[in-house]
Amino acid sequence: MEKDAERLNVALEKLLSRTEAGPLAVIKEIFSNWPEIAGKEIAKFSKPYTILDGVLTLETEDPGWASQSKYLIPLVISKLEERFKEQAPRDVKVMVRRPKK
Repeated sequence: MEKDAERLNVALEKLLSRTEAGPLAVIKEIFSNWPEIAGKEIAKFSKPYTILDGVLTLETEDPGWASQSKYLIPLVISKLEERFKEQAPRDVKVMVRRPKK
Protein backbone atom coordinates (compact mmCIF):
# COMPACT_ATOMS: atom_id res chain seq x y z
CA MET A 1 0.00 0.00 0.00
CA GLU A 2 2.83 2.41 0.87
CA LYS A 3 4.55 1.65 -2.46
CA ASP A 4 1.31 2.44 -4.30
CA ALA A 5 1.09 5.82 -2.58
CA GLU A 6 4.74 6.51 -3.40
CA ARG A 7 4.18 5.64 -7.07
CA LEU A 8 1.11 7.86 -7.16
CA ASN A 9 3.12 10.76 -5.72
CA VAL A 10 5.82 10.27 -8.38
CA ALA A 11 3.19 10.18 -11.14
CA LEU A 12 1.51 13.31 -9.78
CA GLU A 13 4.85 15.14 -9.57
CA LYS A 14 5.55 14.30 -13.23
CA LEU A 15 2.09 15.43 -14.30
CA LEU A 16 2.27 18.64 -12.30
CA SER A 17 5.70 19.48 -13.70
CA ARG A 18 4.16 19.52 -17.17
CA THR A 19 1.42 21.95 -16.15
CA GLU A 20 3.68 24.32 -14.21
CA ALA A 21 1.29 23.94 -11.28
CA GLY A 22 4.20 23.64 -8.89
CA PRO A 23 5.65 20.97 -6.65
CA LEU A 24 3.11 18.64 -5.11
CA ALA A 25 4.26 19.49 -1.58
CA VAL A 26 3.62 23.21 -2.19
CA ILE A 27 0.19 22.54 -3.68
CA LYS A 28 -0.78 20.29 -0.79
CA GLU A 29 0.39 22.86 1.74
CA ILE A 30 -1.51 25.72 0.10
CA PHE A 31 -4.74 23.72 -0.02
CA SER A 32 -4.32 22.21 3.46
CA ASN A 33 -3.11 25.29 5.33
CA TRP A 34 -4.82 28.16 3.54
CA PRO A 35 -5.94 30.05 6.70
CA GLU A 36 -2.40 29.92 8.09
CA ILE A 37 -0.85 31.00 4.77
CA ALA A 38 -3.27 33.74 3.74
CA GLY A 39 -4.37 34.85 7.18
CA LYS A 40 -7.74 34.27 8.82
CA GLU A 41 -9.42 37.34 7.33
CA ILE A 42 -8.58 36.45 3.72
CA ALA A 43 -9.32 32.76 4.32
CA LYS A 44 -12.71 33.68 5.76
CA PHE A 45 -13.80 34.82 2.29
CA SER A 46 -11.71 32.66 -0.03
CA LYS A 47 -10.19 29.27 -0.56
CA PRO A 48 -7.84 27.82 -3.16
CA TYR A 49 -9.57 26.43 -6.22
CA THR A 50 -6.76 25.63 -8.68
CA ILE A 51 -3.09 26.22 -9.35
CA LEU A 52 -2.29 26.14 -13.04
CA ASP A 53 0.63 27.61 -14.97
CA GLY A 54 1.84 29.43 -11.88
CA VAL A 55 -1.53 31.06 -11.18
CA LEU A 56 -3.39 30.36 -7.95
CA THR A 57 -7.12 30.81 -8.48
CA LEU A 58 -9.15 31.47 -5.37
CA GLU A 59 -12.87 30.98 -5.13
CA THR A 60 -15.29 33.05 -3.12
CA GLU A 61 -19.05 33.16 -2.73
CA ASP A 62 -19.02 36.91 -2.12
CA PRO A 63 -18.95 39.15 -5.23
CA GLY A 64 -18.11 42.15 -3.05
CA TRP A 65 -15.05 40.44 -1.66
CA ALA A 66 -14.02 39.37 -5.17
CA SER A 67 -14.02 42.97 -6.35
CA GLN A 68 -12.13 44.17 -3.26
CA SER A 69 -9.61 41.35 -3.50
CA LYS A 70 -7.61 43.18 -6.18
CA TYR A 71 -6.21 45.27 -3.34
CA LEU A 72 -5.29 42.16 -1.33
CA ILE A 73 -3.70 40.11 -4.12
CA PRO A 74 -0.25 41.72 -3.68
CA LEU A 75 -0.39 40.80 0.02
CA VAL A 76 -1.32 37.19 -0.80
CA ILE A 77 1.47 36.94 -3.38
CA SER A 78 3.93 38.37 -0.86
CA LYS A 79 2.90 35.78 1.74
CA LEU A 80 3.21 32.96 -0.81
CA GLU A 81 6.67 34.15 -1.90
CA GLU A 82 7.80 34.48 1.69
CA ARG A 83 6.74 30.94 2.46
CA PHE A 84 7.55 29.09 -0.77
CA LYS A 85 10.29 31.27 -2.33
CA GLU A 86 10.76 30.46 -6.04
CA GLN A 87 8.18 27.66 -5.87
CA ALA A 88 5.35 30.08 -5.05
CA PRO A 89 2.57 30.74 -7.56
CA ARG A 90 3.47 33.86 -9.55
CA ASP A 91 -0.04 35.31 -9.68
CA VAL A 92 -3.39 35.09 -7.90
CA LYS A 93 -6.85 35.45 -9.42
CA VAL A 94 -10.26 35.39 -7.75
CA MET A 95 -13.50 33.98 -9.10
CA VAL A 96 -16.99 34.04 -7.69
CA ARG A 97 -18.49 30.60 -7.31
CA ARG A 98 -21.92 30.26 -5.81
CA PRO A 99 -22.66 27.11 -3.79
CA LYS A 100 -24.97 24.60 -5.44
CA LYS A 101 -28.43 24.49 -3.91
